[in-house]
Amino acid sequence: MERIAVLQATDHFLPKFAIIGHTKQRMLYFDTKTGIPSGKYPLPKLIFKLEGNALKVFALNRKDSITDGTPLYHAPLLNIGRQGNVCMGNASMDYDGFDYYEDVMGFVEQQFFRSVFTETHHTRLVDGNIVNVMKQNFGKPSFNDRVLIVNKMTLNELYEN
Repeated sequence: MERIAVLQATDHFLPKFAIIGHTKQRMLYFDTKTGIPSGKYPLPKLIFKLEGNALKVFALNRKDSITDGTPLYHAPLLNIGRQGNVCMGNASMDYDGFDYYEDVMGFVEQQFFRSVFTETHHTRLVDGNIVNVMKQNFGKPSFNDRVLIVNKMTLNELYEN
């Protein structure tokens, strides 16, 4: 993933990490019960926020410049709740031993994409049916940002919380 920015802050000694990245295609693994084949999928720009072992993921529209007021969108992936909370299942989030924020976020990003996507946690992932959208995007070179649904939160608000 091409990293656009790495943001960091501390709050009561609990680290907050975020990485904004853009990837053309990414290997995604889906449980067979989802009806979505595992394989390479295009994704929008994604923003990851880590507080302790809790991960949040949101999407950004490619056409939006990155400022405090940049709107966040629901990440168009399974296992992510309405507020961006990620259910990692049994994937390890033990990042003890990493010395640098970039290394922690690289590990977390890797664990996220190596996990198996199993279920939807809300119905507003995309404009349309997430299964159909994923199947239509299978193997395509780029993600259609027009199906993204705004989350009603800005980049700045993500860091105020």
